[in-house]
Amino acid sequence: MPGDTVIFTLRLANAGSDTASGVEMRYELPEGLQCQWAEPGALSEGSWITQRHGTLLPGERTEAQIAMTVTTDRRVSLKVLARARAEQTDSAPWDDQVSAEIQVGLGSSRPVVAEGQ
Repeated sequence: MPGDTVIFTLRLANAGSDTASGVEMRYELPEGLQCQWAEPGALSEGSWITQRHGTLLPGERTEAQIAMTVTTDRRVSLKVLARARAEQTDSAPWDDQVSAEIQVGLGSSRPVVAEGQ
């Protein structure tokens, strides 16, 4: 509902055999959602929020969290896109993103739907 806060917790993992450096998580927030806070420290560039995670060793995992406030009072579906990236070439870039759909003003019984890896 308008004014509600939505918190995403995403788990990042380096599934490769090499160390990943410059690891970042980027979120594209649609109009109607405003970033309230993001961990670790985040940069804001227009509708994009970027979190820097540094280096992940092979098999290492970490978490990224972001809180958003619903700023629209319309009955809409808002889709958030999150993408992981690093400085290395990724042989399977299609599995580095997740999207979530937030139903605003459509009743509290509708779950948030998340897809991706």
